[in-house]
Parts: sequence; C-alpha cells; structure tokens
Amino acid sequence: MALDPEWQDFMEDIIETVAFEKETVKYKLNHTDIITQIINHHKKIGIDVSENSYTNNFESAICTNTFSIFKENKDKIVENSHFDEAIFDKQLDTGIGHTNLDFCLSNDKAIIGIVSKFTEMLKSKSPNHENDLQKYINRKELEYLPNGFDKLIEYYINLNEKLFLDISQLIELSIGLLKNMNNRQARLLYIYWAPLNYHKIEIYEKHFSEIEFFKYKIRDFLSFKAVTYDKFWSFYQDYEKFRVQFLELKNLYSFEIQDV
Repeated sequence: MALDPEWQDFMEDIIETVAFEKETVKYKLNHTDIITQIINHHKKIGIDVSENSYTNNFESAICTNTFSIFKENKDKIVENSHFDEAIFDKQLDTGIGHTNLDFCLSNDKAIIGIVSKFTEMLKSKSPNHENDLQKYINRKELEYLPNGFDKLIEYYINLNEKLFLDISQLIELSIGLLKNMNNRQARLLYIYWAPLNYHKIEIYEKHFSEIEFFKYKIRDFLSFKAVTYDKFWSFYQDYEKFRVQFLELKNLYSFEIQDV
C-alpha cells in the first residue's frame, strides 16, 4: 500500500536536495576535532556545555527537538498526511529480540521508522563488530525475511573494512520494520547532523558513500532514505507551524567546521 501522496512527494523532495559536492582538498579531521568545534560553537552562542554534558545530552536532544513537533501534529504533518501513531523510542519485535527506532510514524497504510545520528557515526567500526550480524544467519525465527536478505547480511559480515555507517543497527532496524509491516509500506529514514561544509570533510564524504552503497544493497527489500538535519529543517521552513522551531534549530546546529 502506498504512502499518502503528499507525504510521498514530501519525502522525495527532501531526498533530492542531498548531493555530495566534490572538492579537491578534504579536511582530514577526526572525531575529537569535530566534537571540540561543536562544543566551541555552542559556547560562542552562549550555551555552557562541557564534553561530558555534550555526550550525555546533545546526541538525543537533536532528535527530540526536531520530532517533538511531529508528535504534537501527527494527524496533519503535511497536507493529506494522517498518522495514528507518532512515538519516540518505538520498540519493534524482530523475531529473535527487539530493536528501537528513535522515532516512528505509522498508520494503516505505512510505517516510517527514523534513526537519528549526531556525532555517533564519526567513529568507524566493523559492520560485524562483536558478531552483531552473525546472530541473524540461519535462524528459523527470521524465515519471514524476503529471499536474498541473508545475502545482504553475509556481505557485511565478510566485509573486512571499518565503516562510519552503523550497518548492524540499520540491518536490525530494517528487520524490525519488515516484521512489523502488516501489509503496509515500510520506510527507514536515516537523518544525521553534518556541518554546512560537510562536502569538504573526509569523514563525511566516506560516510555519505557508505549510505549510498547501503541504499543500493537494500533497495529490493526496503525503502531507505537519508538526509541531513539541515536539509530537513530547510525544507520545513515552508510550513508555518514548523518554521519558528526549525529556524531556532538551524541557528543552534547549522554552522561550518574548520580545518585544523
């Protein structure tokens, strides 16, 4: 079953705005370099934040502050979109356990799961870190998965490369959405923070390429889309009820990272 037409168009319009510009020189910044500049930016605009309080509060705050207004307006986010459920930390059964979406919108036609990232993805790890993916192989409880999904999992199990994209989490969330479709269309939206000049920074270029490849690998099983928070907020400035809140978030989070 299709998504409501307006919501479908809205989602596609956002995704089309995401394009990675090629630059000849990339900033070779690491996780610590970027975190330090984020903290310094917040201090400059009057927010007293330490590295400890940043770690504890800011990672989840960007998602909560963005989607709380969706929760309040779930019955009419955009024209012709009527969602019965808008919930943070939505738990999904996978058949062998549970997984949690950061935010979820659903009705009798669609379920849209949202996973949010601020800076967690700036540290790379193996897709099968601590055998996170191995548990999905040869499990009778997962026989509901479409043919070929096991090949996707096996590809990432055998990938001898560290990635910034948390593949094990995305596969687990995808499995949860597939199990809970109930004759609805399912979509996983990956929304992440990036500085305004993300195209100049090596980590973000690598992260972006990993997103695009995962989108290609999972295309036959689940609709997967990705967008930066800044692009998401910019799109919503055309909607009056979201304008003030999203402009405030842009003022707080939308800035450039400098080379060091």
